Amino acid sequence: MRRRLLLASPAPLLLPARPSRADSADLVIAQFAPMSGPLGSRMAAFDAAARRVFDGVNAAGGIRGRRLRFLAVDDHGRVEESVAATRRFLQRERAGVLFGCVGSEATRAVLPLLRQAGVPALAGQELSDAVRLEGSRLIFPLRAGLGREAEALAQHLADVGLRSVAILHEPGPAGGALLRLLGDACVARQLRVVGSAAVTADPGVPQEAARKLAALAPQALLLAVPGRLAIAVLQAGASVAPLPAAFGPSLVAEDGHVLRLGERGGSLAVAQGVPNPWNPHDATLIEYRRQATAARVPIGYPSLEGWLSAQVLVEALRRCGRDTSPARLHAVLDTLKMTIAGMEIDFGRRELAGSRFVELVQVTPDGRWRS
Repeated sequence: MRRRLLLASPAPLLLPARPSRADSADLVIAQFAPMSGPLGSRMAAFDAAARRVFDGVNAAGGIRGRRLRFLAVDDHGRVEESVAATRRFLQRERAGVLFGCVGSEATRAVLPLLRQAGVPALAGQELSDAVRLEGSRLIFPLRAGLGREAEALAQHLADVGLRSVAILHEPGPAGGALLRLLGDACVARQLRVVGSAAVTADPGVPQEAARKLAALAPQALLLAVPGRLAIAVLQAGASVAPLPAAFGPSLVAEDGHVLRLGERGGSLAVAQGVPNPWNPHDATLIEYRRQATAARVPIGYPSLEGWLSAQVLVEALRRCGRDTSPARLHAVLDTLKMTIAGMEIDFGRRELAGSRFVELVQVTPDGRWRS
């Protein structure tokens, strides 16, 4: 996600309003994220589910009697607001951990502050593999990164016998980076990349991209674009140029547009880094849905990721014992191993994420995902 860097901006607003100084009995969990804009609904679901977990812990007496206090700031997607919020979290609120913070540029910018304070960050969102590597052993991303998703997609194509691939991507540096990432994963599995097409939302561009991709005659199409652009090209392909089955990283599903594909969703598979929220058999996921329904939190991947991330943080805090200082929490996270909802979490592997979990899912006609 591209984030704008401005010379000046208003001071961030903490949501909800809190005292300027944290109560010494509280364990302060802090987050910066764009609560408005394209990611607004996703982050609202993530936070609502996480708060449900933290509220449940507080209702049961907290962590050794200490209440969890979750502070969230809308940084409007601006790096300088992320930095200002982090300074306030660390200096005035005495936060012990950052949680669910969003954006590669913002995370890179706050790394010096976190290192100086010795405060870890868990379950960051929208993080490039490069930032994950740069912040290694200080930031603890939970879900697998785009590199792991690309590997899983390419491996699936190889396993089912598809050998030629075309890639749809966005123009610009970010789109080019993801194009190369997917291309490299395909080449490593002896898949032939026959070409690519760039797409924007401008009138006529999706139709032209569909024609170009169809002319390449690939056996499979990789979508390195958000859902709204993927839908535009797939719909264009239905009318101007037949396209093969399509596959994409979780980026394709992040804005929810692909859930509107209906019957056409059967020709699209998307990699997801957390389990299927509608799994009818897993006891943990059944409990997640029960809690989400009771709290009127929308069931889906964003809220499940928030719920699971909060569960991991609570487990780490419990393993801290009597010492819940940032240094102790950092030490616990650094070697944390656990399994939740079928996800094996192991930060001790020294990889780019705690989990290697990736599965491919498809859209159901009623707007859900099936594994």
